[in-house]
Amino acid sequence: MRLRLFESIRQANWRYVIGELLLIVLGILIALWISDLNENRKERNFEEKILLEIEQAVDIDLDRYLIGRLRRVEYITRSTEVVIQFINGAVAYHDSLQGHFWRLNWQLVFEPRRTAYETLKATGIDQLTEDALRHQIVRYYDSTYPWTAFFVNDFNKWTNERMRSYTIERFRILPADVGQLYEPLDVEGILNDPVFSNLVLERKSILEDLSFRLGELIEEGQRVQELLAEELH
Repeated sequence: MRLRLFESIRQANWRYVIGELLLIVLGILIALWISDLNENRKERNFEEKILLEIEQAVDIDLDRYLIGRLRRVEYITRSTEVVIQFINGAVAYHDSLQGHFWRLNWQLVFEPRRTAYETLKATGIDQLTEDALRHQIVRYYDSTYPWTAFFVNDFNKWTNERMRSYTIERFRILPADVGQLYEPLDVEGILNDPVFSNLVLERKSILEDLSFRLGELIEEGQRVQELLAEELH
């Protein structure tokens, strides 16, 4: 029996056997390559989908939100500067100042839009293949945005606790077609009150810092836009 087994092995077509084995191995390698290719394609498609969502979020941030926040700060600043001119005697008291006094109490609504970014973080931000883009997105959402939010919150807190508490005691609130009007109970009193002048000057300084932070955030967002455009389009 052993002799017959050795004889059959000796007479076997080894070229055929080896060829079959090579075909099997080659088929397995091709199957693995196709599987990896499909997996990479799925990851790339997912990455592109998330990047498109972030691109849309950043576009909305800049076009419909952040630039509007900056314009509001500039609007408040202009009214603050008019009140400073009044305090310095460059502008005489007039009813038109009542709107500027009202805007001394304006605050700023600031709500970061992070849904797309949080989705990216949850799925693994390291999946982004472009280093510069990944770093810029992280910088925009995890550094510059929170830092700007801190300044906005500080501005709102200061306005509510310092400026508003002062104006509530020394101004009469009048109804208006749009918003409100703040009429001084004693014009000469606030004009000669160093507390009021210091509050207005401090507010102007805070607004300058806030304007700078918002401008910086907008620049960071525009950089994200540029890198996203390079990566996607």
